[in-house]
Amino acid sequence: MGGFRRLLALFLVCAPAWAQPGYEHPDTHLAFPSRLAGFEFASVHKHEDPRLGVQVSYVLQGLGKADFTLYSYAQKRVPSGIESEQVHSAFRSADRDVYRLYESAQYLELKRLVPLEGILKPVDGKPEFYVAAYTYRPGSEDADRVVSWLLVTGLRNHFFKVRYTHAANEAEQGRLALGRLLDAFFEINRN
Repeated sequence: MGGFRRLLALFLVCAPAWAQPGYEHPDTHLAFPSRLAGFEFASVHKHEDPRLGVQVSYVLQGLGKADFTLYSYAQKRVPSGIESEQVHSAFRSADRDVYRLYESAQYLELKRLVPLEGILKPVDGKPEFYVAAYTYRPGSEDADRVVSWLLVTGLRNHFFKVRYTHAANEAEQGRLALGRLLDAFFEINRN
């Protein structure tokens, strides 16, 4: 019986992402399933400072990584959508974070691909997002270039930030995967 228990423990430790249960955000009741538009659930990181919220990560093998972050900065009310100064300010802050990583040499050869005040206007009642996109080499000059998207909106009394990063040489596939990811997320979280 000891061998079976060791085998079971090994399976549980090494279980693939599809076996992971996903996550439901307790304040917003937003669901983050184990699979989402081909992406596999990877992890949940709860920041020590509750104002910084929770980050839920997904990976699309061979293409990229998506991080969804829900946070409030301890504000009692975060308006939905992008019409408020609060959401606009959160977007500008997230953009500054990208440039801080560049200044600290974690991102090399950073270039903005989408103007800072870009707006993503989805159809079917999905929320609008402020959007920015960048290209850079992560960490070293030998690293392959990536494209990284930043999207921010207000959603269910939280700031909702999406960072999606994919190989630059897969630009079209990466852009399409981002669209499918957002569509699937909002389909699951319609209510």
